[in-house]
Amino acid sequence: LVGAEQPRPEKRTMVVCLCCIQAIPSVSVQLLATAAALVYGHRTLFRNRTQSVWLRRVTLVTFAVTIIFALALGLLAVGLLVLSFNDDLRLSAFASFCAKSGSEPSPLDEHRCALFDSSLGSKVIEFGTGPGTNFKCLENITQSIEKYVAVEPNSYFLDSLNAEFNRSRLDFELDIVGTRGEDIDIADNGSYDSVIMTHVLCSVKSVETVLDNAEKALRPGGKMLFMEHVLAKDNTRLFYLQRLVAPILYIVGNGCKIRNLEDIMRTHFGERMDIDLTSFDGDMPKAMFFA
Repeated sequence: LVGAEQPRPEKRTMVVCLCCIQAIPSVSVQLLATAAALVYGHRTLFRNRTQSVWLRRVTLVTFAVTIIFALALGLLAVGLLVLSFNDDLRLSAFASFCAKSGSEPSPLDEHRCALFDSSLGSKVIEFGTGPGTNFKCLENITQSIEKYVAVEPNSYFLDSLNAEFNRSRLDFELDIVGTRGEDIDIADNGSYDSVIMTHVLCSVKSVETVLDNAEKALRPGGKMLFMEHVLAKDNTRLFYLQRLVAPILYIVGNGCKIRNLEDIMRTHFGERMDIDLTSFDGDMPKAMFFA
């Protein structure tokens, strides 16, 4: 029709969820950026087409290696992204890894089991029991233990925890409490002879709150037993390695942050408790060599 007005195209707006973008772990972005930079850098460096036959072969080999390495970084980035958004998958994978590694002999067993003897007393509470890794150290001292409270918020540990308890043939009463160490409300506070924490304080949200609850649980004269991986000394090779893997460890290690726990404990407890801390360089399991 003459003079008819053409219909105007609809305006389309793209809404970007800033919260979703901010939720993406920075380590995934960094890994993907590194993978892209490797591929682009290789193409830029070897884009000269007048190369000799020998140099072309070198280019093909190095390009293949670059692609493989870039793909590995990309897969790691995607895997970390999936784990960061899927709590159930992350908790399940962490529990499976800990159960498998905890059931096998470890270089740390010597140090772990040295903590426990008949002086544990009759009532014991453990924060972060996991798959029951410490049960193997209690097989010969069960006659002194009557009640054992296992505080473990990750429900995916329950099967392996009970299985390890039965495998170790422990005969004391086991009470499993499925809550975080920060949130626990102990009915019989002030009556426990010993509190156990091994490889747990790195992954709690508030170390001070957990230590407060542990102290409340203890009877006068009771004791706390710790074995934790800690922050290495400044400017050492291990210190920089820990910083490098920290973002990955936070995701795959159930929120684990390598902390200076000695300073935290001494500051928190002050003069209220006698603190005896021993540092050692233990042979770590291969999968945890950085801890």
